Amino acid sequence: LAASDYQMLVLEPTRTVQGSEGFDTAAMVERLKTLPNGRRRLVLAYVDIGQAEDYRTYWQADWRAPRRNQPGYPNFLVTVDPDGWEGNYPVAYWAPAWKRIIFRAPDSVLDAVLDDGFDGIYLDWVAGYEEDAVVARARADGVDPAVEMIRFLRQLRYVARQRNNRFLIIAQNAPDLLTGHPELATLL
Repeated sequence: LAASDYQMLVLEPTRTVQGSEGFDTAAMVERLKTLPNGRRRLVLAYVDIGQAEDYRTYWQADWRAPRRNQPGYPNFLVTVDPDGWEGNYPVAYWAPAWKRIIFRAPDSVLDAVLDDGFDGIYLDWVAGYEEDAVVARARADGVDPAVEMIRFLRQLRYVARQRNNRFLIIAQNAPDLLTGHPELATLL
């Protein structure tokens, strides 16, 4: 990757993977920020905000994975991945506990990404607001899943920009979220 001419790279924030906590992600990011011609390259971190992944450092030993018709523990774990990705579980992303994991706690995923010097974050599963089990859970919790996703993105952006006012936030999917919510365009 360091020898490539790609102007932007999206990388795994490696030290957020169980067993790789000691990996020097910051050194990797710093090395990759410079193109072979000496110009600057953008380096973004891949983060799944709509699903919990059981191989991440935030996954606790006492957590219980959900089943198709039964939520897991903690209760923000809604269901299994609808596409069959083993170890990935759609979440109630509006839950305060999930927000702490992603961006509100001092040891959050966002803090790791910022500490490691990434230029921004490439968000996966923003389209989780459309997932049937997530929508049903949102209704049961009395919230609108689209509004809650926008609120989540707004809060994440605010926290990130407190530390780096040039921090980029890119949503991988969910173009339909813009329909009826044009304010989203100003968040990303």
